[in-house]
Amino acid sequence: QVARALRNRRERNWIDKVVEAHLALRLELRLSKADILETWLNRVSFGNRLHGIQEASLFYFGKPARDLTAAEATLLVGLPQSPSRFNPLKHMDRALKRRQNVVHAAVRDSVFSSEEGAAILATVPSVSLTRPAQFRAAHFVDYVRRENAAVWQGAIEVRTTIDPTLQQTVASLASTHLETVNKLGVSNVSAVVLDNRTGNVVAYLGSEDYWSEANLGHNDGVQALRQPGSSLKPFAYAAAFRRHQLSPLSVLPDLPLQLPGTSGAFVPQNYDKRFHGPVSARTALACSYNIPAIHVAQRITPDNILNDLHSVGFASLNRSPNRYGVGIVLGNGEVTLLELARAYAALARGGEIPVIRTVDWISTTAGDTLYSTPPSSDPTVFDEEISYLITDILSDPRAREQAFGRGGPLELPFPCATKTGTSKDYRDNIAVGYTPRHTVAVWAGNFDGSPMQRVSGISGAGPLMKAIFQELGPGGSFPRPSTLVETLVCDDSGKRPGRYCRNLAVRPSTRNTVPTDTCQTHVAVVVDERTGELATRETPDQHRVEETLLKLPPVYNEWLTANGFKVLPKTGQANLSPRAQAQISFPTNGSLFSIDPVLRSDFQRIELVGYVSAGVRDPTWWIDDVESGTEFSSTSWRLASGWHRFQIRGKVEGGLPIRSAEVRIFVTSAADSGPDTTPPA
Repeated sequence: QVARALRNRRERNWIDKVVEAHLALRLELRLSKADILETWLNRVSFGNRLHGIQEASLFYFGKPARDLTAAEATLLVGLPQSPSRFNPLKHMDRALKRRQNVVHAAVRDSVFSSEEGAAILATVPSVSLTRPAQFRAAHFVDYVRRENAAVWQGAIEVRTTIDPTLQQTVASLASTHLETVNKLGVSNVSAVVLDNRTGNVVAYLGSEDYWSEANLGHNDGVQALRQPGSSLKPFAYAAAFRRHQLSPLSVLPDLPLQLPGTSGAFVPQNYDKRFHGPVSARTALACSYNIPAIHVAQRITPDNILNDLHSVGFASLNRSPNRYGVGIVLGNGEVTLLELARAYAALARGGEIPVIRTVDWISTTAGDTLYSTPPSSDPTVFDEEISYLITDILSDPRAREQAFGRGGPLELPFPCATKTGTSKDYRDNIAVGYTPRHTVAVWAGNFDGSPMQRVSGISGAGPLMKAIFQELGPGGSFPRPSTLVETLVCDDSGKRPGRYCRNLAVRPSTRNTVPTDTCQTHVAVVVDERTGELATRETPDQHRVEETLLKLPPVYNEWLTANGFKVLPKTGQANLSPRAQAQISFPTNGSLFSIDPVLRSDFQRIELVGYVSAGVRDPTWWIDDVESGTEFSSTSWRLASGWHRFQIRGKVEGGLPIRSAEVRIFVTSAADSGPDTTPPA
């Protein structure tokens, strides 16, 4: 039994039995009967993931084993024969019956007198369900046992990498934070802290309460597969940077986007339900905008992103690139919290991924060291330059201010790179951060998979991550590679500043991405104030006005108009009153959409995007011939099965009506079986 407990194998074959017999013989030759009994008592299972008499005594009776009464001790020593069958939490009657056999055997062997045996059996112990105060890293211990099962033969002492003080601090912070977010449908949190220099796991919290059956506390959130949301985006951008497809200064479109899918169109949205026009890759990543990230995935392909994710240790992403598609950047795969922590630690280490260490050494009764692994690392595809560029973005609170404001859970009073992720339907959220010294990864959610009440990574996991970093303290400054170049740029275009640029910044660049062109986005034009169009030689001087405008490709015109910017006018025309126009940009005619059977209907909406010229008054959206009743510039529509018609209606000078061309779309749902997609007459 001791040999079996030392090997800790769940499944055993005849080879295991031979090995156990050999180990048992060695134990018999080396140890006394008392030593063997002591080893058995310290290793054997007592059910409920308890190993050893001390853990069992603390858990069931809230006291050390030396303080057990005879009635309590005889109950416990009967459990190892079948811990599940005699579990006193569920089957106290069976446990007491098993105790009778133990006491009768003890009386027979003169351990107790008949009177003592009768007194013991007349006493029913009260199980207090007190968690073991000394058992502070239960999930971690389970993980270490599982990962090191092959080297545990004969182990007497195990020195792990856990920092007991930090472990207790993280557990306390988690309990405090959970009290705050529990009312929002969050029942559990998990956290892991790595020492970036060594790869040591210094804190490991699988759940807030290992012993809580109500909240499924035995589940290990550090090892569980969860959707990471946006927390994989940094690695997609890094993949683009290293392939020279993008730089942090590159401009990406954040405009309405419709992607074809096997079950209908996929319409990605940003978290704030807005479009931000032309944004730099730096801003897009810092603000975690979804649409620019999809453009990144389209540009470098999901295959390349997945290959790079594998290089930083995401072994859980084991499906084909076609299975994930561009959604890989939005977190449609599943990874573990430990994988996330390790990958972000690689960024902190300049591209070298640490080998995770949980054990310093394991020794035997003879004093031999069975297991010892020095700190080591593996190379990744990301070099020091790329890692720093990502770190520079994630550690700049001004870069994410547009989306997250200042002073929130992602901002600390010392250099710290941070990122969050929120899964579909708010089922999981994640916050990951790193300093040069430590990496912290936190998960918040429910082990039963139920959604939270609109809790994001900012409000769910983020505050706990920040609290842990505040306890850890500063980790120093991120060293900038000497090969990078600091360049003054127009922060809107990523080019060298022009005469009319106002938003200037100094940004790091690799030598081959230093901008050489001057910004042409900000231009000064002379317009005819009577028409709003470019002035011509015939325009009188008193009607010529100089304006500074954004010169963008035509694809941005509707975004410019919707956001109060003036579209660069065309060369002057003869008419002084341009013809009124109304046009629908999104959705497009004939589009196919699909209702997600899992996502709540409140989250399944599309933003209606349209354009009306200056001559149109009181524009409104009409859906299926019914006025929407919402503001024209911010109208969304909840998906509903079947065919639907959209139109913009308004009035022009003289009260005459104006209507856009009608747009028809079809929406399918999981309940549809071979829907008729023929449009109605």
